[in-house]
Amino acid sequence: MLTLTAYNIQDINKLARSIASNLEPNNVITLQGNLGAGKTTLSQGIIKFLNPQIQDVPSPTFNIVLTYDSDLGEIWHFDLYRLKSENELEEIAFFDAIRSKVCIIEWPELAEKYLQTNSIRISINILPNSETREIKISANKDYLNKVLKNYEY
Repeated sequence: MLTLTAYNIQDINKLARSIASNLEPNNVITLQGNLGAGKTTLSQGIIKFLNPQIQDVPSPTFNIVLTYDSDLGEIWHFDLYRLKSENELEEIAFFDAIRSKVCIIEWPELAEKYLQTNSIRISINILPNSETREIKISANKDYLNKVLKNYEY
């Protein structure tokens, strides 16, 4: 596990660039954290790095899933917060996407048991009395080393 501190949005964007620059075509990223922790901000940074032509990356809260093109293929950005049952995962082509696309999944709890053990799992916590975020990344050791190497403080 890798633990980093983000003091501002610039730090989150640097981390997004480092994460994105080390992704492969079928990687799955999960993002956990309270409302307002920065899950969508980190997702936006990753997506914009993978396709700099994209200007607007809205939260998929109401659409549940949004897709984008990139050099790695399609990026599927999920927000599972409003889903109530696992049956709804099938309705949004979740299972097909996690097998063959770059997926970024906010609020992944409903789908946890379907995710591969090699998923990139990110937890974002707001530290008390500040805007500072503690970001924990769990992934295979090689990937974590690449992210840390590319992360600019």
